[in-house]
Formats: sequence, C-alpha cells, structure tokens
Amino acid sequence: MLTSLPDELLSQILSWIEPPHTQRLSSISTQFRSVTSSVSFAKTNLLRFHPLPPSTSNASHAKVNEAPSALDLSIFKAQSNYQSAYTQLYLTQYSSLYWSYKEQINGSRIPDSLGLLSSSLVHLNLTFCGLVGEIPISLMDLVKLNTLSLYGNALCGRIPSKIKQLSRLKTLILYGNRLSGPIPPELGLLLNLRFVNLSQNQLSGTVPKEIGNLFMIEEFHVRQNCLSGMVPEEIRKLENAYLLDFRFNEGLNVGFEFPSLVK
Repeated sequence: MLTSLPDELLSQILSWIEPPHTQRLSSISTQFRSVTSSVSFAKTNLLRFHPLPPSTSNASHAKVNEAPSALDLSIFKAQSNYQSAYTQLYLTQYSSLYWSYKEQINGSRIPDSLGLLSSSLVHLNLTFCGLVGEIPISLMDLVKLNTLSLYGNALCGRIPSKIKQLSRLKTLILYGNRLSGPIPPELGLLLNLRFVNLSQNQLSGTVPKEIGNLFMIEEFHVRQNCLSGMVPEEIRKLENAYLLDFRFNEGLNVGFEFPSLVK
C-alpha cells in the first residue's frame, strides 16, 4: 500500500498525479496530507505537467498578462501551497496583471500569494471578477505597485492601514465593493497618489485630515458611502485636484467652497 512507503518516495509518486487531483489527496490520510501540503511538493507537481517556458528564467519583469489562461485563474481556487507555488513559478515574470471580467473566479478570494510578487508587480487589476472576502494584508507587500484596481467586486472588511507601505502608488480604485470602517489616515502618506476612487462602499467615520497631504491628487472620489462630520479644511490645500467628489454621504458636511469640490 502507498501509505506504507517512506514520505520521500510517496512524494515522488504522487507528484505524477495531475495537480487538480493531487490537491484532493490530503483527505485520504494524515501521511498524504503531510506529503502534499508543502510548497516544494506543489512546485514539483506543477512542473511535471506545466514546464516553464525557456524564456522565463531570463524574464525582465516587463511582461503584461492581460489574457490569463485557465491555469492562471486556477490559482484562485487552489490550496494555499499551490497558490504560492504557482505564483513563484509562473507569475514573477510579469510586471502587470490585468485580469478583469473573469467569471471563472466568481466567489473566490484574492490569493495571499500575490504578495510574493513584491519585486516585480507594478500594476494589479482584478475588476468585476466577483471576488469576495477581505483585501489581503499581503497585497500591502507589493511595494512597487503604481496601480491597484479592485473595483466592482464584493470585497468586505476594512482598507488595511498597511496601505501606507505602497509608497509608489499613483492609482487606487476600490469603488463598488462592500468595504466598511474608516478611511485610513495612512492614505495621506501616499504622496504619489493621483487618482483615488473609494465610492459606493460602506465606509464610515470622518474624512481624515491627512488627505490634505496628497498634493499630487487630481481626483478623489468617496461618494455613496456612510461618511459623517465635516470635510476637513486641509482639503483646500489640494491645488492640483480638479475633482473632489463627496456626494451622497448623508452625514457629511462641507463648510467651505473650493473650485474642484463636488458636494
């Protein structure tokens, strides 16, 4: 019986079973679960059936993936060790992932493993994919990001305060989700931001005065939330802004005039 084999030999045998089936083996026995749950096993298993293209080892991180394969999208429903293995093997060559309108991943969570792309990823777009759950804290490790676009999903929870780590971020689009809690004051530390859209969520509390530090901002949208209190006077320092949209926040008040302000 296979369960009587040493772990190393069992691992070699099981790695020749196609990945979708291999991931179901953990329910057979404790030994199978132990053997198949590591990232190294998942890498070996994936490479058996999906060898790396010759150019991958010399990739310059300048590639754009805007037509993900079924294999790419399978990461969203895979076990965590396969998510990490797939990300490290096949996605580090890309600087941009534009994966929008993918009904195949409807109801999935954003894989934590995408945070492993910290040395390569510049643009991440996962719009209108029906994604659920919270924004993974691991995405805050993507310190080279210029663009983070997750709009039109069903993401919930808070905007992570660790967003302050994304110091190169220029575009942040989170509208049309179910995000709640306050706008994190740490957003005001992202001094390269040009465009922010947090509209159509369930954000509450006041608009942090730190938003007034975003001197490069051109558009800032927070309409249709549950914000309250007074819009801080610091907003008037945003001289480069041509659209500041605070509409449809029932408890929010603006006590001043400003050319780009839409109340």
